[in-house]
Amino acid sequence: MTVFNRYRVKKEVHLYGIGLHSGKPCTLSLYPCKPRGIYFRFGQALWNLTDGSPRGDGRGTVLSFPDGNGVMTVEHLLGALRGLGIDGVEIVVTGGEVPAMDGSAAPFVHSLLEVGLSESEAWDPIELDRPVAVDDLDGDRSIIALPWEGFKVTYVIDYPSTVIGTQCLSIALSRDNFIREIAPCRTFALMEEIAFLRDRGLSLGGSLDNAVVVDGMEVSAKEGLRFTDEFVRHKILDLIGDLSLLGRPLSAHVIALKAGHLMHHRLGETIRQNIKRSE
Repeated sequence: MTVFNRYRVKKEVHLYGIGLHSGKPCTLSLYPCKPRGIYFRFGQALWNLTDGSPRGDGRGTVLSFPDGNGVMTVEHLLGALRGLGIDGVEIVVTGGEVPAMDGSAAPFVHSLLEVGLSESEAWDPIELDRPVAVDDLDGDRSIIALPWEGFKVTYVIDYPSTVIGTQCLSIALSRDNFIREIAPCRTFALMEEIAFLRDRGLSLGGSLDNAVVVDGMEVSAKEGLRFTDEFVRHKILDLIGDLSLLGRPLSAHVIALKAGHLMHHRLGETIRQNIKRSE
């Protein structure tokens, strides 16, 4: 199955921009490395992706490592790496946050494809022997991973009284349809939330260059929406990036109802704990 093919980057990649939340200049460099895995370098310290702990308030994924180092807004980059099946890469970020680029994973995907990828041995995916489920206290939000051959996502979002409304997408993911149908989908924000976010020191670098803004029944987006359901497609991108913290592809059908980053993290941690108990 192409979704579980493994690739390595042939050359280094360098990207520049501003942080979506910090609003500060930041850079991203990706270097090929021989060991399997995805690594973050901070000076002399080198950490495997799986050493990181995700945290955040639902507005993005902040990855923290045992020595106190961390990187903000990693989900779109990690989504690009997982979606392309990339392994054996060392990541260096300056400015504390991955550059927002256009708010999607497409710039990362295009840059990686441009330098070239070489196919390696296939991944050994994580396979489930039973459903794994997480929900909130009132049952309004939930996420479940079911045993499945391949990787399929069914995602439902609901933003009443906005142009988004209820959107649902079910997609059996491959490398090709990830590139075409998921990677280009941008982050979005409700106009009514922007002042609140900025008061909390978030979304300071947000603009129509890197986000879609929804104001009731109106949408502001550079060059318009890329898909009529771009919003739910972006949530699937976030999910792919967040579950990449498992370190290996997940063979499952993930069904998410109004989930978001925090529930993605909880699902990943529950799967991780189940793996430890079965070892």
